[in-house]
Amino acid sequence: MKVYVQWSLADPQDWQLVDVSTAAKWRNLAKKAEPVGGETIDNTAGWVYAVNVQGVLFYGHDHYSATIVAGALQVTSWVDDPVDYPDPEDWYAHVWTFRDPASDARYGGQVNTRQTLIIYGGANARAKWEGKATSGGPVIVLPFGSFAKPAANMTRHGIWLPDALSTAHWQRQTRHGWDEWVP
Repeated sequence: MKVYVQWSLADPQDWQLVDVSTAAKWRNLAKKAEPVGGETIDNTAGWVYAVNVQGVLFYGHDHYSATIVAGALQVTSWVDDPVDYPDPEDWYAHVWTFRDPASDARYGGQVNTRQTLIIYGGANARAKWEGKATSGGPVIVLPFGSFAKPAANMTRHGIWLPDALSTAHWQRQTRHGWDEWVP
């Protein structure tokens, strides 16, 4: 399945299309060490600014992972930086599962996405997701303590950008909606 990745760069670029049909395709992407503060943003890929799968945007997270699970693409992103989120009750993880869009009887056979979401979070983060749903059903909400982080070699890190540079990244993004994933 295709994934769009936008790297955090000094000179923002548009999305890079990545085929994640195997775990190795994500694992072999550029990678920089987890930021600890004081890093310089340059033009070398390795820190994630945003990820787009079927029009679902992942951005502003500390960590990102993507892999194939049971014939579907699973994208995991999470925040747990004690500087940005000093209260662990604010930590959260999103685990989205994306299957290829297909005919959906609920919509008269029209093509629809088949997306599911599990949220792991502290009490503050969980409250935002209670009672929500995706095209694949209700959002499952669990405590952050039950979240199993993806393997380190499958994890790419985000980095904080100054407001002006972050805005410049948003302005470089072209639109990619779910319909691009229709087989």
